[in-house]
Amino acid sequence: TVETESGGQEKNSEAEFVIVWEFHVNSAKRREFERAYGPNGVWAKLFRSAAGYIRTDLIRDPETLRRYLTLDFWSSREAYLRFKKRIGSSMRRWMRSA
Repeated sequence: TVETESGGQEKNSEAEFVIVWEFHVNSAKRREFERAYGPNGVWAKLFRSAAGYIRTDLIRDPETLRRYLTLDFWSSREAYLRFKKRIGSSMRRWMRSA
């Protein structure tokens, strides 16, 4: 069993490219992390400004409760790379502070 939350602009669109991020979260920060990286959090809101972004799913490992995955669905690799080029340095700064 995997716990997941989904969100995004185009829920019914078919993704061609998926970015998977793995996080190990301090137990005391779990709820804060879930709010920030869930489908309505600042992570997904940042991506929603990009053409080609479809949605973000947040998955918590039921056996290793500190382990999470985010799956960011994009219409194409090119769409993701355009977004990354446009916002890459801001995203890296935000991730370091999160």
